[in-house]
Amino acid sequence: MENVKAAYEGAGQGARFAEINAWVKGADLRGTVLCEELQKDGWTAVFYSPRTAEDLSAKDEHEKLGALNMAKAGARIWKSPVSGATGVRCDAVVSGYRGITPDSKTEMLLEKLENAPFFVGVANGGLHTFVGHNGSVCDFHWKAQPDERDAMTENPVRQWAWDTGLYMIPPGYW
Repeated sequence: MENVKAAYEGAGQGARFAEINAWVKGADLRGTVLCEELQKDGWTAVFYSPRTAEDLSAKDEHEKLGALNMAKAGARIWKSPVSGATGVRCDAVVSGYRGITPDSKTEMLLEKLENAPFFVGVANGGLHTFVGHNGSVCDFHWKAQPDERDAMTENPVRQWAWDTGLYMIPPGYW
């Protein structure tokens, strides 16, 4: 939230961030609620799944496969009955690039992600949140101590370990 606050304040929209912050805190701090609010402000929602639908199906990953199929169909994903969230509508879907050579469309989408100067992301249905820049996911590991070598890591989006999630790209960069 601190990174999103800095982005909004840098754009002269500190009051809007205060609204977002209040809504997100009141909705159990799920990253998907933040994504919904960002989408209202014109951010692009890019659903990612490094594995193909066939690979997810073969590994009995019903929840992840369901989210991928919903994203591809244009349905809202990760609705929360607890927070009253309506879910996020995916503007783009990038999948099928882990361990294989991506097709030309997937390659084009990956390159667009790699050129985004900043993004906010969620994984695991919004329980895991992160930020990134220029194709790298920046992850702070809460179980780590601040002086641990791997308390913070950066990984290229193509090698990011989480199987499904969203990248939220600010307006004008997608």
